[in-house]
Amino acid sequence: MHQPLHVSDNNDAGGNSVKVMVDGFEHKARDELHGFWDVQFVEALGRPPAALAQKLLEQITPEREAEWKQGTYDDWAMEAFDIAFTDVYGETPLSKDTLQHLDAAYVERAEKDVALQLSRAGIRLAAVLNKALGRQVADKPRWSGGSRWGLMQDVMAQWVINLPDCGVPATAKSGNLRYPSA
Repeated sequence: MHQPLHVSDNNDAGGNSVKVMVDGFEHKARDELHGFWDVQFVEALGRPPAALAQKLLEQITPEREAEWKQGTYDDWAMEAFDIAFTDVYGETPLSKDTLQHLDAAYVERAEKDVALQLSRAGIRLAAVLNKALGRQVADKPRWSGGSRWGLMQDVMAQWVINLPDCGVPATAKSGNLRYPSA
């Protein structure tokens, strides 16, 4: 639910029908918006996945961690929807009718959003696991290196490797970018 195109749609199958040419990336005729948000923008942040997870985790302050654990699943989905509305599609929404050019400023914004959403997802998944298991396990150190994140780092790394499509939550309105009614 943290990937913005998993919780939004503009009559374009969540960005799968929007063909794109993106500055700084090798172009292929089949390139589509959703794929860039699922894979290329993530990979541009760093590889291998475990190193990317560690890099992101090191940037999370205790205050941000506490803030991101708050809210409901619907709140988190709406947060991603807001990113889709403002940053993925933009003021003049991208169109599925013609090839869309995504410039360097778009790429920079996208990579920043992807890093933020991956970080939020890792913190929240750990919180959900801890709550479900009734104890603190997702952030206990596991490695001899003593990382305070342990399992959470593994989970984030696996999330980056597998890039799952979590589907569209009930809060997202299919077929447009209007906010769901309360």
